[in-house]
Amino acid sequence: MNGPEPNITATVGGVMSDAKDLLISEFALAKLEFQREFLRLKAVAITIAVGSGIALLGLIALVFMVVHLLAAFTIVPLWGCFGIVGGVLAITGALMLFSGRGRG
Repeated sequence: MNGPEPNITATVGGVMSDAKDLLISEFALAKLEFQREFLRLKAVAITIAVGSGIALLGLIALVFMVVHLLAAFTIVPLWGCFGIVGGVLAITGALMLFSGRGRG
């Protein structure tokens, strides 16, 4: 033999040290992956929020268009057209709410 063989205590100590270093590295990697995924999801959420806001503005404009279209082609006054369209939307929303609540 060329030299003294390491004893069991030194070998086990080396293995434990390597395991500790590996565990620390794995936690650091998991933390970085979590941060990266969080930033990606944050960008997606911002995009969805902005898109939803723009879509909501478009929907409001379309509702006003329907009200004025109804006023232009009927003898109902403008306030009545707003009432008709608002009532239809309110009833539709209420039906959807109750339908969803019944399923839950």
